[in-house]
Amino acid sequence: MKKCEYCQVNILDDTVTCPLCNRVLGENQGELPTKMYPDIEEKRRKSALIQHAFYFVAGIVAVFVILINILTYQGFWWAVVVDASILYLALTVYYSVIHHGNPAAKIVVEIIMAGILVVVIDVFTGNQGWALNYVVPGMVIVADFAIGVLMVINHSYWYSYVMYQALLTTASFVPCILLYITGKGNHPVVNLIAVGISVVMLVLTMIFKNGKSEMMRRFHT
Repeated sequence: MKKCEYCQVNILDDTVTCPLCNRVLGENQGELPTKMYPDIEEKRRKSALIQHAFYFVAGIVAVFVILINILTYQGFWWAVVVDASILYLALTVYYSVIHHGNPAAKIVVEIIMAGILVVVIDVFTGNQGWALNYVVPGMVIVADFAIGVLMVINHSYWYSYVMYQALLTTASFVPCILLYITGKGNHPVVNLIAVGISVVMLVLTMIFKNGKSEMMRRFHT
């Protein structure tokens, strides 16, 4: 029986390298241990404890910020901006850091959460419309190119990104609609560019990657 000193696991077959770290195995002359692999459950418990501690501290800070704002209120609810940022951070840690999912899905979710955050900041700092006119469409453009890069790099699995490109294209119209409703769409150039890039990328995917078939398969039509 051989043992990997780095991973602290024992290997029963005749392999010469550790299947976990690929280091050369050494001979283990001791008794057969009861646990052949590291305690994964222990690592999960530690990870869960850290997560819960993080969320607990974030919640305490959020409440503390609101109390300070109430006690020192001078006409501006700055605690809303801070707490929105804390919520965004907590959701990012949960979904984008801990959660193991499609990278394109993480990009779309991050764009949605970050877009909501900057809109909240804009509304509570004068409501000038800069978030919907510039920041949100700028993030959509970046997300478009990011998903495009993922399709090129993982071209064998391009179909796993089609739905998220379609979702991002739909989301690109939201700032335009909100600006039209609020009457603050005085600078639509960036939004029009974002919509144009999203639509073009989706159309190209449909044409060159047969994305239409993938969309129909996803919707079972």
